[in-house]
Amino acid sequence: MAEANKIRRDVAVSPLTAELIDTVVNLSPDQQRELLSELSSRKGEARRRFSRRPHREAVQFSAGGKLFSGAVKNVSDNGLFVETLMSDLRRLEPGEKVTVSFEHPNSSESRYVKRSGEIARTSREGIGIRLYSLL
Repeated sequence: MAEANKIRRDVAVSPLTAELIDTVVNLSPDQQRELLSELSSRKGEARRRFSRRPHREAVQFSAGGKLFSGAVKNVSDNGLFVETLMSDLRRLEPGEKVTVSFEHPNSSESRYVKRSGEIARTSREGIGIRLYSLL
């Protein structure tokens, strides 16, 4: 605790922040790596209002007047992640408007939905699409 008080005096931080810093500094390097990994994995969860559910199926979507195909990897009530070809990824940008058509994940019978949205992010595997209306 004395170290936390010194940290708080030397750097303008709250008592809670100083105590956290002191605790982390006193962890072994392996414990610090484990803590960092745990916190990193939680960061995405904290931002999400809707939980993701695995959902595998072929999907078609259009962006910039072009038609693309891919595979849905997961869905939430306000978005989905679509795995696409690397060649398609080079032609897609975050913020770009998309229209996507796929089978509704909560439907026991074949019920296709068509939704508009925008590309929220891209990665080497595909694109995250934020839908304008909930599923």
